[in-house]
Amino acid sequence: MAWQILAIVVIVGVTIVLFMRDERRRKSDLALARAAQYYARVPYQPHAWAPLPEPSRPRRRTGGLSETQRSALRRLAAK
Repeated sequence: MAWQILAIVVIVGVTIVLFMRDERRRKSDLALARAAQYYARVPYQPHAWAPLPEPSRPRRRTGGLSETQRSALRRLAAK
């Protein structure tokens, strides 16, 4: 019983740590994309400044399921 509670705590802890890491990476990717967009379009002369369009957001990272995983889930749902 105690090892099961410990396992649950470890799984929850790892999940939270991975979530926080992914969110931090997503925010840093967005900041990097904005900086790259700015420096790619900044004019050479400082007095010739023009407003820049909003940079596009980086593509959303999705893991998705493989075809094998989808078929297994369909079989489970059909039962």
